[in-house]
Amino acid sequence: DTVVNAGDATNQGFEVEATWLVGDYFTLGGNYSYTDTEYSESYLVTERNDLNLPNSLFQFALDENGNRIQNAVGQNEFNLDAYVRDVQGNPLKRIPKQKATVYGSYEIPTVNGMLSLNATYSYTGEYASSAFQRAIDLVPSRKRIDFSINWKDNADKWVARFFVDNVTDERVFRGIGLSTESSNYRTTGERLYPRYWGFDVTRRFGG
Repeated sequence: DTVVNAGDATNQGFEVEATWLVGDYFTLGGNYSYTDTEYSESYLVTERNDLNLPNSLFQFALDENGNRIQNAVGQNEFNLDAYVRDVQGNPLKRIPKQKATVYGSYEIPTVNGMLSLNATYSYTGEYASSAFQRAIDLVPSRKRIDFSINWKDNADKWVARFFVDNVTDERVFRGIGLSTESSNYRTTGERLYPRYWGFDVTRRFGG
């Protein structure tokens, strides 16, 4: 295989962000982005893992009588036309159209420092793992909720944090891959980590 860069591609959209100071100790915020992408000029890619075109049946070129065409040294000619796709106009892979985040933070002053409760909700829209427009390559949209409790002392020397990431234990994927016929079109997924929690302490030195 040869790695070739795509020619011209378009990546455009917008992003908005807002922060609301509800009170002295309560903050809400969020952001939203929309991205529209496409391969803007002709870009030929070989699709060797098409379920409808198994290599064992279609990889060699045939003449009008159904016989395999051979080159000057007696080797079978590959039927490249059956597998080459022009992905011009398709969206760029692994880029979702929509992403959004909403977060909130509530601070509680104490005698020994500041306690804060934090929560974040994030959403990532669906996107394709390949340059082809195939349902099998679509990574479903996903959501995630994170929560943490932070404490910081009055001298800003010590910080302690308890956190839970992916509170609802969503089992989702970052990417999906499809192998060729030789591997029985095995489908694999790159999973994001499940619910994860922990506790950490930070000591700051210096001024």
